Amino acid sequence: MSRNRFVRWPLALATLLSLTSLAQPALAATRTISDNQGEKQIPTEAQRLVVFNPTILDTLDALGVSVAAVPKVETALPEFLKKYQTNSALNAGSMFEPDFEALSQYQPDLIIAGGRTTNAGTELAKLAPTLNFDRDDRHFPDSLRQQTLKLGEVFGKSEQAKALVAKFDAKLSSMKPKVEKAGTAVVVMVTGGKMSAFGPGTRMGFVYDALGFKPALTPEQFAAAGGGARKPGEGGKRPPEGQKPDGQKGPQAGSVKFQHGKGLSAELLHKANPDWIFVIDRDAAIGRADAQPAAKVLDNALVNQTSAAKNKHIVYLNSAELYVAGGITTFLHALDDVDQALTR
Repeated sequence: MSRNRFVRWPLALATLLSLTSLAQPALAATRTISDNQGEKQIPTEAQRLVVFNPTILDTLDALGVSVAAVPKVETALPEFLKKYQTNSALNAGSMFEPDFEALSQYQPDLIIAGGRTTNAGTELAKLAPTLNFDRDDRHFPDSLRQQTLKLGEVFGKSEQAKALVAKFDAKLSSMKPKVEKAGTAVVVMVTGGKMSAFGPGTRMGFVYDALGFKPALTPEQFAAAGGGARKPGEGGKRPPEGQKPDGQKGPQAGSVKFQHGKGLSAELLHKANPDWIFVIDRDAAIGRADAQPAAKVLDNALVNQTSAAKNKHIVYLNSAELYVAGGITTFLHALDDVDQALTR
């Protein structure tokens, strides 16, 4: 065997190894992040992002994060999110039932579940890394701040997230002096011609928890109505959707059921005599055209005797945003709406 043949063998082997490495697909870079369920590995760059929770979609939109697929929402999304109902976004199923076949074919890089899709998280995780950043409304507004900042961290938008939180906090600070003079309030949701009330520590309790309005209804009055508002110092984490807290008998303060409001009569609202009534029209939010409008439901002889009605302090909030979405943009808009009502 000639000396040249010995020289050529290492060169040939190096060339073969080089070609083999080129033929192998590059492993996607990953990093470790933490969500509500612990530490998880996610792609460094997520090009095919699927988001099931409208609250998360709200905040990601504000951060400028590109979302490729969303669930089909039976109710209309708020105006600023309607672009996701067009054909440009893949239909990922519904918020209750993901379309696993469509998602499997799409091969997402990353999925954000939570909300009504929480129970499908395990199955979704078989398709792609699946995160949950659900908010604990018992600790609002800190939970909104933390959720916004965390999403900014995960998607490389930390500066934008900090700016949004700073804007939110500045708005709160500017409104506090007005709220201190405003008196008492109650948040009322209207659906199917009936009223329900939300107290502090509930999903619609931001006027108390963030702005500092005094609740017109006491915890005892809420209890008499079949529900309850969280008293100062009562904490704990909200159980998953549909799960009853351990050892709890009937609807208690801060219960999952009360997170959706408790029945409110015109008599109790009259007795509470709030200075302000903030109204969410659920039927309008979900597009129930044949339902009785909230304004008609509240046009009641007893309600009209309250201080809120006499002083034209019944404020109809953006129901589609608060009921369907509920991220940072929603609450920036809600603060503007309340501020306008306080200054008119």
